[in-house]
Amino acid sequence: MTRPFALIAGAFLLVGCSRHPQTDQDLQGEAENAVDRKLDAQGTFSLMEAFASQQIACGHVFAADAPNLGKVDRDFVYLHKRLIMDDDADFDQAATECDIAASGGNSADISE
Repeated sequence: MTRPFALIAGAFLLVGCSRHPQTDQDLQGEAENAVDRKLDAQGTFSLMEAFASQQIACGHVFAADAPNLGKVDRDFVYLHKRLIMDDDADFDQAATECDIAASGGNSADISE
């Protein structure tokens, strides 16, 4: 029983590791889905940029009538499968990382 369990666990691990979006379009779609889930509404997205090589996407969302939120008009960053909205404490740092990625750099270029 131990060997089959180990093989199954290994297969799940491989699948989990390969689940990062491979294209900018895939990452953008994943980011938009994360925002829609957070708002519990279908958003309209603009100013979208996605960089699959760095697993970061950023943009702006508008939703006319999100439950418990009403009209939503906000910026966001989707960084390594984490959604960071413009009212989160980490937003400024994440937005800076997205700006650096857009200019051809990466987050290692940020000096603290």
